[in-house]
Amino acid sequence: MTLLLFSVGVATVMVMVLWFAQRTGTPPQVCGQSQNPLKPNPVIESLATELSDVVLLRGNTEAFDKSIEGYWAQQEREVTQAAIVQPHNASELAKVVAFLRREYDMQCLHKEKQFDDVLFAIRGGGRSPVTGSASASGEVSVGVGCQWIDVSRILDEEGLNVVGGRSSESFQLPVDLTLTVYAEDICFFTPQFGLGCSNVLEYEVVLASGEIITATASSYPDISKALKGGSDNFCVVTRFTLRCFPSTDIWFGFIHAPGSQSTKALTAVHEAARRADSKMNGTDADPYAAGAITCFNYVQAMGIRVISVYLGYTKVPEISGQWPKSGYAKLWRYWSDFKIHSQTSASNVISSTSPAGQRWPFATTTIKNDLSTIMATYAIFDDSIATLPKIKGFFYTLNMQPLLPSWVKKGEPSIPGISESTSDALIIVSFSLRWDRAEDDSQVSNTIRKVIECIDAAATEKGISHPYRYLNYCANCQRPLEGYGEKNFNFLRDVSRAYDPDGLFQRGCRGGFKLESTI
Repeated sequence: MTLLLFSVGVATVMVMVLWFAQRTGTPPQVCGQSQNPLKPNPVIESLATELSDVVLLRGNTEAFDKSIEGYWAQQEREVTQAAIVQPHNASELAKVVAFLRREYDMQCLHKEKQFDDVLFAIRGGGRSPVTGSASASGEVSVGVGCQWIDVSRILDEEGLNVVGGRSSESFQLPVDLTLTVYAEDICFFTPQFGLGCSNVLEYEVVLASGEIITATASSYPDISKALKGGSDNFCVVTRFTLRCFPSTDIWFGFIHAPGSQSTKALTAVHEAARRADSKMNGTDADPYAAGAITCFNYVQAMGIRVISVYLGYTKVPEISGQWPKSGYAKLWRYWSDFKIHSQTSASNVISSTSPAGQRWPFATTTIKNDLSTIMATYAIFDDSIATLPKIKGFFYTLNMQPLLPSWVKKGEPSIPGISESTSDALIIVSFSLRWDRAEDDSQVSNTIRKVIECIDAAATEKGISHPYRYLNYCANCQRPLEGYGEKNFNFLRDVSRAYDPDGLFQRGCRGGFKLESTI
């Protein structure tokens, strides 16, 4: 199998190129990728000859290994790679895309369009665990591949902010994630300004043809809109221009409580979403109240359940030490820590709970804000713990956070289309797990898939399900684009056909979430 992985950075646009030998039999796999030894590959040899100034081969161990360590999830670090290409600007990247397009066309021709082997994938900051993968006007230009910590630190110094990730590693803008991690980012400022993708004003992109264009609401508006949630089906993004706004410090912190407080915590999840929903509470929602992240953790090594809640408020309280309104104040806790933070330091707190270099998958579903369904979701999660054997280093978390249709409507028009399908507050239900050994991958994946299926069945039975899936948290087997609704899905399909009629980014590019099966 031939696989090439792009990675695009701020000062240096990085394109990673991976190659796998053809599979034989059914060897152990990580997310479906072969672990067979490498064979000489004419594509890599030709690439290294044609673009020698920007290609790193596997023999360059120090630089190659350093790049691999940039992946957050351990399973991504284990993927066998052949070469790394590091163009320094969009023009050099365009040459690489043109090279790949020629190779893709040749392989499609030889296989009579039955092209099953991916040619490349695209990486930026490396956060995704999916293998293969405004009070004032203003804007800031950000190169792809950035990590949020780098951007937020600079913006903090200028008293500015943008709508981006809450984790210090999560602001990554490649094509494997541009359109996943950044596309729909929910952050502290989402109740005020909307999703991350709705605050992108301009994209510099390289099309499948090798042409470099700038897509905005007035120039190439179709591809600009498609990039706001459409994953990596259209192009390679090399630069984003983001709407920014004046920013001050925020109130932020956490609660750690025993599992015995789960009923109170689940009730608080429901009440917090109601409080943010003007339709339900009869008054204007507080735009400074960030959506709470409520995490129900099972620590297998200690055999205990712990609840962690992360609360943020984007305006410093007028009275020092006074909490903004929150149902979570009722929880008995082991400890809590709330203080005034910069955006950077708050992001670092969240990031510290998910260290890099471990096996991390995601999976998600969505329910409406119904208390009985929220309770049933937790019960399904809790029951699944007993089905898992002793897995070394196992840590299992159910996360819940609100998403309001009114939030999604803010900013530039985007693809998710939640406000078109419901006016009800939604609860994003997601799972994050970590463990040590590759041999446990299959069991963990099967368990989480069954849990998602049970939650969906319970919600459907009560009429509380919703098709939307938060793309950033989806497992690679999920199809979030179909949850945007038929009209939006067809729009994405039409844009893909218009800008990439031969399917380079559909079938030649690994990673992201594809339209391919219905194109």
